[in-house]
Amino acid sequence: MSAVDDRHRRQVAFGPFGSEGQAALAAATVAVVGCGATGGAAAELLTRAGAGRLILIDRDIVALDNLHRQVLFDEEDAREGRPKAVAAGEHLRRVSSAIRLTVEATHLDASNVDRILDNVSIVLDGTDNISTRFLLNDWCFETGVPWVYVGAVGGEGMLLPIVPPRGPCLRCFLPEPPPPGSLATCDTAGVLGPIPTAMGAMAAIEAMKILAGASQPEARKLRTIDFWDWRVRDIALPPRADCPACALGERDFLHDERSTRVIELCGRDTHQILPPPGPRLDLEALADRLDAESDHLLVNRLFLRLDLGAERLTVFADGRALIEGAGNADRARAFYDRYVGT
Repeated sequence: MSAVDDRHRRQVAFGPFGSEGQAALAAATVAVVGCGATGGAAAELLTRAGAGRLILIDRDIVALDNLHRQVLFDEEDAREGRPKAVAAGEHLRRVSSAIRLTVEATHLDASNVDRILDNVSIVLDGTDNISTRFLLNDWCFETGVPWVYVGAVGGEGMLLPIVPPRGPCLRCFLPEPPPPGSLATCDTAGVLGPIPTAMGAMAAIEAMKILAGASQPEARKLRTIDFWDWRVRDIALPPRADCPACALGERDFLHDERSTRVIELCGRDTHQILPPPGPRLDLEALADRLDAESDHLLVNRLFLRLDLGAERLTVFADGRALIEGAGNADRARAFYDRYVGT
């Protein structure tokens, strides 16, 4: 038995997966959108499992407060502020010399999604914002590529495997994006470090099942797990006849009609974030969630301002924001998603 075969022999010995499942995984190209906590865990496990090729997509850099939950990175990565996609790729190459990697240290949006995800077999969600997830949902239903939605915040996680052309899909249970600031993020609600790893492991298993042809439509439910109180719920989610994406074929996010836009303001290190039109932002509620982040928090009926070291966030009631000191558009967008959420 060769060294490569020997590496995966215990996995192949599991009858429902077997040699055919292993061959399908080895032939697959898996796109991981977001290489931080859930995405990083899934990427490492699929590398170890024998995925043929991974496309690693992430716009952010490694920071010290990532390390309690983002398993691909270490203190040196944080000190150097290395791009997450690059650091993840170097780690995974040490895990497996056989893995073929494509690294995309950029923000995935409607302008580049076709190029970056060209010919992928499946997409795994490691993102930190709802607008990118809506884009992925549109793109996957446009192209027929399956994807796995996964999230983790606080003490909870959720997961939904999505296999076009049949629903359910992301917009079957979340037809429209909630307004900016209305969803908890890891920076406003915290997150227990092991939970994203657990959810990333579940996403990797779902990917292996889909690639092996073992995922059954009746098993595609929205699973939510409260890890703190050990409550697990499987929520039946029948495809909605009025779902904008999987039933009506709308592709607003793929055609950039509903995307968040970032504009660099001339002459200073400031970027303006323009979210899609929607309800006004509850600045007081956002201030309550951000209160522990900084002693330099100002809020009134017109705007909220948060100072965090070299970076300043100013958010207006219509969701528009100014990010000072981020350095580039991808960092500005990541900063907005981290503290406001979209």
